Amino acid sequence: WAFHALHDDGRCLGMSRSELQRLYRDAALIVNLHGGTIPTDEQAAGGRLVYVETDPVEVQIQLAQRNQQTVDYLEPHAAFFTFAENYGNPDCLLPVSKQFDFVPTCQPVVLDFWTDRADPGEAFRTVGSWKQAWRDVVFRDEVYRWSKHHEFDRFLRLPELSGARFELAMAGVEDQDQAKLREHGWGLADAAEVSHDLEPYRQFVASSRGEFTVAKDQNVRMRTGWFSDRSATFLAAGRPVVTQETGFSNLVPGARACSA
Repeated sequence: WAFHALHDDGRCLGMSRSELQRLYRDAALIVNLHGGTIPTDEQAAGGRLVYVETDPVEVQIQLAQRNQQTVDYLEPHAAFFTFAENYGNPDCLLPVSKQFDFVPTCQPVVLDFWTDRADPGEAFRTVGSWKQAWRDVVFRDEVYRWSKHHEFDRFLRLPELSGARFELAMAGVEDQDQAKLREHGWGLADAAEVSHDLEPYRQFVASSRGEFTVAKDQNVRMRTGWFSDRSATFLAAGRPVVTQETGFSNLVPGARACSA
């Protein structure tokens, strides 16, 4: 393993700098996951750098708006993948780039990690971030929101109306929002405690009744086809998933879309 502090003092931890450079030269494939790294020349050399986009919308809109900084950032990559599985279909509102060929793909899950887990419990659960007050985008005079709390607010009364148990392991929930959720019957867990290590995370997922979650407004209204990696793990553990339709029902066998 190696950590290269590109945005700090340039130190290499784990591998030495020379070992890391040799790895870049010898690697068959280098994946820029989430586009989290501005490519360096040594990463892009040899045509092996692949962009895997975990959160669609912003990049596609920036390309449609001819944002040169986005173009310059993407150009060093040799191939482009996106978790917008409905990208390019008639009902998907994401603008299709003529310059970069984004190939839709799905969240990867190692099934062996999720078999023979705990017995199902009584609560529907999910893990995520409650409020993130940034990355809203404007496209054709419409505001598309990033933070999931806008969508959870639409289902605030679900526990009291359904009589079922619901538990959220959420980061970024302020005291005021915690009180509101508890008042309406939601159980709350600390996202950091649940996800700080693999085993607690697997146990949290597998010991649920299933997942109830929402998607970002951006993915819902633009019908990107995005599907959560957390939802994929619930399914891998044999638990049902109730989530908002983003267009994935066009592609996922057995998925049923229904109106809220």
